[in-house]
Amino acid sequence: MTPILSAISSIRRESAIKAREYALKALSLNDELSEAHVSVGAILQDVDHDFAGAEREFKRAIELDPNNGAAYSSYAFLLAAMGRTDEAAENFERALELEPVSPFINRSYGVFLMYIRKYDESEAQLKKPSTLIPASF
Repeated sequence: MTPILSAISSIRRESAIKAREYALKALSLNDELSEAHVSVGAILQDVDHDFAGAEREFKRAIELDPNNGAAYSSYAFLLAAMGRTDEAAENFERALELEPVSPFINRSYGVFLMYIRKYDESEAQLKKPSTLIPASF
């Protein structure tokens, strides 16, 4: 591994350790924080590759706050990774209903559409977030 890749890997590892530490601390203070469950789910999915644990956390986040668009979007990405694309699409649709102007959710949905080979829809979706940010931003 080159020194640059090694440094990047080290930074990612340190970031994941801190993210896990802070998310678990938040849950130790209040286990009913939907956002903290989303964070733990993302760490379980992306770092630990523990899909069952991630699914449990995303479902808990949605249970705690059924209006958390990021929870539905994050859960949708997990479902897509597990090959459950119909369920993923449903969760993306719910996320967009809740947060139709979220650049994060719109971009995530665009990537999902590309994943399921709906290229024209994906291209249109991926162009959409740039129009959601006000010009004065």
